[in-house]
Amino acid sequence: MDLQSRLTAKEAAADQLTKIMESATKTQDVLDVYQQLQQVDSDIEVLKGQIQYDQEIRAAFGHHRPYCRRRDHQADPGRWMEAPRHGPRCDPKPDLFLARLR
Repeated sequence: MDLQSRLTAKEAAADQLTKIMESATKTQDVLDVYQQLQQVDSDIEVLKGQIQYDQEIRAAFGHHRPYCRRRDHQADPGRWMEAPRHGPRCDPKPDLFLARLR
């Protein structure tokens, strides 16, 4: 499931929780739903941040992926290479990233 789909689902859940909270009559029920709503709202903010970050990366690099120095690269530890899609995390190359943002 992509980020936008997850965001849409979380927003729908938040709407449903809001309706449930408005119709709740017991204080404990309101508090329980409120806690769930707070978690969903937090998840929504995280997803929005991830979507914004992805859009900024795409705008900065287009279809090219950022380059990085893989931490486990043993043959040439100083060599820059394209960031892997899967596998070990890598250190970003900040000068290339910042130059593309300007």
